[in-house]
Amino acid sequence: ADHGYWKLSPLIPITATRRQYRRDTLILETEWTTEKGVVKLTDFMPPGDEGNTVVRVVECLRGEVPMRSRATVRFGYGQVLPLVETVGRSTMISAGPDVLYLESDLSSSAPPTSVDFTLTEGDRVSFVLAHAGTYEDKPAMVSPARAERSTTRYWKEWTAGLVVPERS
Repeated sequence: ADHGYWKLSPLIPITATRRQYRRDTLILETEWTTEKGVVKLTDFMPPGDEGNTVVRVVECLRGEVPMRSRATVRFGYGQVLPLVETVGRSTMISAGPDVLYLESDLSSSAPPTSVDFTLTEGDRVSFVLAHAGTYEDKPAMVSPARAERSTTRYWKEWTAGLVVPERS
């Protein structure tokens, strides 16, 4: 915890966890079952120009599940505490040569680095964390749904070109 983390998970006890990469991609899906329902967290980094971006999408598959997102950012191998401020719809987290921008569709304002929320069946909430240098312009934030589609397409095209030797 001293070196930073970003935990996005149910606030109530988890009774089962299932984790897998989406077929032919590097998109990680984690499904948690609780007494009140089931949620799925999808994590990925869009390739290409958005390579400095992490996208996390959580959706409720069944029931109603209280959730928490807590990002405790530390730079410099955990030695540097960042400055956290609001810039428009983004939460800007900066220290030295690095800046992170956090955005979410959870509300119309900049998301706090720690937030509790409840999802009901069919709800979907996205978080986008993008990196830039201190003296660089804020990167264009990606659309989570569009980024997920293009990331899936990228990895499926990439894996389609692989030649896997047959076993003898």
